[in-house]
Amino acid sequence: MRRAKIVATIGPSTNTKEQITKMIRAGMDVARINMSHGDQAGHAKVISIIRETSRELKKTVGILMDLQGPKIRVAHLDGELNFISGEKVLLGTKDSLEPIKSDAQKIFSDYPYIFSDLNPGERVLFDDGKIEANCVEKKDKYLIIEIMNSGILRPRKGINLPDSTVSVDAFTKEDKKNLLFGIKQQVDYFALSFVGDANDINIVKYLLHELKVFQKIV
Repeated sequence: MRRAKIVATIGPSTNTKEQITKMIRAGMDVARINMSHGDQAGHAKVISIIRETSRELKKTVGILMDLQGPKIRVAHLDGELNFISGEKVLLGTKDSLEPIKSDAQKIFSDYPYIFSDLNPGERVLFDDGKIEANCVEKKDKYLIIEIMNSGILRPRKGINLPDSTVSVDAFTKEDKKNLLFGIKQQVDYFALSFVGDANDINIVKYLLHELKVFQKIV
């Protein structure tokens, strides 16, 4: 008997009734709705399709709403950056990196606390983890990171600091709006991004308790 649950993200290429039907038949147990993209009207439509298809196929499918959390992104780039494994790259804000003369490629971040939050030995992930790097050194107001796997980085892609404690709230005002929307849509689970400590989870837990709802946090 299979005990593991299959969680699948519903995106632009899979949000039709035809594709959702195929995913449920293939074994999807939980449908993940990513609140980093799209709008509430579009997500409501997808949730309705999942519920309807689940009933038709007589299979229970949970809905997980993944809240966006704070936006940490790559700033504007002139084109794209092509990285190779083992390459050393400079990371920082545009103001801190522009004066630096170096042959190394530079990644500008629009996150003002990138220098203080990221420390040597900690990972930094780009574009939903497609490119992984390790912070190896702190310089004056910028960082040196080592690319762990080759890839192409494009402007405005997300940055994740899985080993760091970020200096902004993990649960934002936008997340609260989406949480209330998720409650109205009767989703089964909420997922939080950029959790730094237990307090980040407790904030959401207490809010759900005050609203007298019982969705689980994952």
